[in-house]
Amino acid sequence: MNRSTTVLLTALAPVSWGTTYAVTTEFLPADRPLFTASLRALP
Repeated sequence: MNRSTTVLLTALAPVSWGTTYAVTTEFLPADRPLFTASLRALP
């Protein structure tokens, strides 16, 4: 692997982790906290 591929793969984890807040606030129901917490803990 070259350096740019390594950098892109390394950046993928924090980017995907950072999207959990947006998914939680926008797409999951607000009135079901246990469901929301379990979905956030799964990945």
